[in-house]
Amino acid sequence: MVVYGVATLLLLTFAYLKVREGRSAHDVLEDLSEESLTQSLEQGSERDRLILKDELSQLGLYEKEERRSILRLNKCLPLLFAAVFAGSKAVLFSTALMGLAASALAGFAFGYLFSRSRIRRMQAEFIRQVEFYLPIIMERLVMAVQAGLDIMPAIKTLLDLEERSAKLERRKLDPVSRLLAIVYRLTNAGLTFEQALKDVSAGINCPSFKHAFIHLGLAQREGGELVMPLRELSDATQLYYQESIEEEIAKMPVKATGPLLLTFAGLIMFFITSPVIQIMNLMLKSGLK
Repeated sequence: MVVYGVATLLLLTFAYLKVREGRSAHDVLEDLSEESLTQSLEQGSERDRLILKDELSQLGLYEKEERRSILRLNKCLPLLFAAVFAGSKAVLFSTALMGLAASALAGFAFGYLFSRSRIRRMQAEFIRQVEFYLPIIMERLVMAVQAGLDIMPAIKTLLDLEERSAKLERRKLDPVSRLLAIVYRLTNAGLTFEQALKDVSAGINCPSFKHAFIHLGLAQREGGELVMPLRELSDATQLYYQESIEEEIAKMPVKATGPLLLTFAGLIMFFITSPVIQIMNLMLKSGLK
């Protein structure tokens, strides 16, 4: 009976504590009040603006898990290369302390350079994706405005369609849609649409993207007929992407000529080496005589 009474008392105490931990209706209403919602929006706006200012934003990394994983990998790569270089030195050559330290230092430097090179490749790939998706998103935005929507409702409709399509295809949002989503959140948090576009485009090293966002803000600020300015802006982004592709195609013969020149130079050196050695031997023999 004593054990039963103690167990009942413990259960009642636990239930009382859980009830006290529960939130009252007044707390819920306070969280749903206008001031609380405004404060949460402002906090989200400040977080988005801080994210846009660092280096990872130029790689298209805006989610916390993505940013954490890339930072962890960049920290681990130099240490990993240092361990590999030191281990290779110890196994293949010697185990002298100075040699191991020098190998570890060289591996750390190589790992750091490799991580920076990886960052640059990711940044170039992100810029290429932005240039690819920008004309598509601008064309869809023009179609939404032609249907009678204003800029902000058109962006909201476009983002809803893109998110639904991404879920069906089990893929991530394209970088332009993700940046537009940040613009939409900043605008809802109280920032002007033009300023939100400037803040987002400032962290992206892509001239066509900055041009499109700046002129999109100007079109929304001036008001009036939006279809024609947005149509011209969409055509300009398509023309810029077409010119960038043509420029890459024009560089291909030059890139293909370089390896051919190196191969040709190597063959010439290969065929010249034997006669040069024979001539040098003859000159040495004649000098000895």
